[in-house]
Parts: sequence; C-alpha cells; structure tokens
Amino acid sequence: SFLFGYHTGVVNEPLESISADLGFAGNTLAEGLVVSICLGGAFVGCLFSGSVADGIGRRRAFQLSTLPMIVGAALSALTNSLEGMLFGRLLVGAGMGLGPPVASLYITEVRIWYLCQCTIANSRYQHSSPMLTITCLLESRFLPPL
Repeated sequence: SFLFGYHTGVVNEPLESISADLGFAGNTLAEGLVVSICLGGAFVGCLFSGSVADGIGRRRAFQLSTLPMIVGAALSALTNSLEGMLFGRLLVGAGMGLGPPVASLYITEVRIWYLCQCTIANSRYQHSSPMLTITCLLESRFLPPL
C-alpha cells in the first residue's frame, strides 16, 4: 500500500522539473499523460487481476504485483524521453491495479470463519453485508466460545 500511495501522489510535485528534464515543459497534454497514464495502467491491471490470481495463486499474484511497480519506477527514473516515462508510469499503474484486488481476495480467503458465533447468518450474507461481517469478527474476538 505504500507503493500505491507513493506512486499516486508523488508525481504531482516534481512534474515541472520532470517536464523540463525530459524536454516537454509547457506541453500540458504531455504533462497530463504522465500523471494520468498510471490510472490507465491500473485499469488494465484490475482487468487481469482475477485471471492472474486464479492462475498462480493469491500469494504469488500479490508478490508479482510489486514487480511492475519496481521496474516501472526504475524505468521512470532512468529514462531520457517522454515515451520511457510514459511506459514506466504505465507499468507502475499495472502493478497498482493488480495488487489491491488480489490482496482483498487473499484476505477474504484466509479469514477464520469458524471463530464467528453467527456462522449461519455469516455464510448466507458474507458478501452482501460488511457490517454483519465486522460484527461477527468482533464478536468472535471478545466473546468466549460456546
């Protein structure tokens, strides 16, 4: 989640110096692309997150999601062209889109449901009622087992 927040918010402040270094200063279209292509990559990463998680497993998919973020950040830092920056930001976005859906799948699957006192209601409504899930988890932590 640190990489997610970092790559989402850090590009806005140094954008002026990045554009001057890469030679597109004053080109608002190019500056907008550098900022927004990351979200396009996140969209693409989200589209493939379920297939990747089903194919190689939740834990491996979550570990794999850091690879495009690291490679994309390195490429963005070492490039001398606008195209390299855009490709690096696209890779970062793909990792950002892949990670959170896979992490939520993993957390959902490793929850300890048998500790919950309200297992009948929980099995029926576990995906439709987040408050019921939270209530059951709190109940299982603070009340003694039957």
